[in-house]
Amino acid sequence: MNMKRIMYHILLLLLTLSIGFIMCESCLRFYYYQKSKNKYCVHAPDQRRIFKPDPGVLPGVEGLSRFNTNSMGIRGDEFSDSQQYRILALGGSTTECLYLDETEAWPYLLQQKLNSLHMSNVWVGSIAASGKNTRDHILHMKYMIPQYPNIDMIIILPGVNDLIQRLGKGTDYNAAFMFGPDYDQEQMIKGFSVSPFRKKKLALWRLARKIKHLYLSRAFIQDEVANFYIVKRERRKQGLNILTNAPDLTKALEEYDSNINVIIDISKQYSIRPIFLTQPFLWRADLSKSDKDLCWLGWVDKSYAEYYSLEVLASCLELYNNRLIDVCKSRGVEYVDLEAYLPKDTTVFYDDVHFNENGASMVADIIFKKLRKKEPFVQQTEK
Repeated sequence: MNMKRIMYHILLLLLTLSIGFIMCESCLRFYYYQKSKNKYCVHAPDQRRIFKPDPGVLPGVEGLSRFNTNSMGIRGDEFSDSQQYRILALGGSTTECLYLDETEAWPYLLQQKLNSLHMSNVWVGSIAASGKNTRDHILHMKYMIPQYPNIDMIIILPGVNDLIQRLGKGTDYNAAFMFGPDYDQEQMIKGFSVSPFRKKKLALWRLARKIKHLYLSRAFIQDEVANFYIVKRERRKQGLNILTNAPDLTKALEEYDSNINVIIDISKQYSIRPIFLTQPFLWRADLSKSDKDLCWLGWVDKSYAEYYSLEVLASCLELYNNRLIDVCKSRGVEYVDLEAYLPKDTTVFYDDVHFNENGASMVADIIFKKLRKKEPFVQQTEK
């Protein structure tokens, strides 16, 4: 084969590769452009994950658990014009229900119960995520609500993450964080925003980075079989010091009060009906050793050397729940005192505060009974 023919084949190969690269890049750029139209989402759009929690680790949770999101990163059905009433659930992990199958999470069960009243179509979706607190919920309300078609109601289960953040920061906790010079709203927004379409970066490079991130993150924190809980529980058992005196929560509770009021104000701005839920918990003075061993929350700082006692945790979270009720009463906003209804045992919880399958079902039923007493659902129960 002469040199010209060799050069011809090399050029042909390079041309073919170039055309293939351009086509792939163009398709991916179009895909990212479409995604960037809805730039804010807590969870990645069109996510499909399967968890296999061990019932020995998470009492009351059995079988495979599917965690799926729709095209807008919401755990729930796609939006459609046929939906007559839309409810959006916000919160942390106790609303996210990560290790419960999508048909066992309480927002989905609530949707099923409301649709049993023979309304045309009630939609309940969740943008809750582990670790999110009222600081995050304010930004979620501010930036994400405008993206969605008309939302009629929000149901928010806050409290425990506000408390855990306060305890974990210790004396470094800044109750005026959102109003101080260190507050970087843009940085917080990055935690729930889709990277905007950037002409300067190759879409193929972004895809490669995403694949790498997914691969490396498989073993982190929220793992498929929930080994995370084994590690965290053992860490609490090995804590060198158990604190039996509660810290001063005055400033933290004032911030919590303020944040709840801001969420209510934003709800009214968009003519959305807000309903708040108090946070139930397993903690009580007479817990058995096996139930105590399920607990892992309450560390003071990242050294994990000190933990608050379960009695202190219970008294602190009661303060947050009571503050939530006080704000709702003063603003004339609806609330459901979940904590008052649920037993403190493993028929409801698989750890300190997270609901197992039966617990999530009980939560959905309690909320349902509250909602069916008022319009638009009360009209359906009378038919």
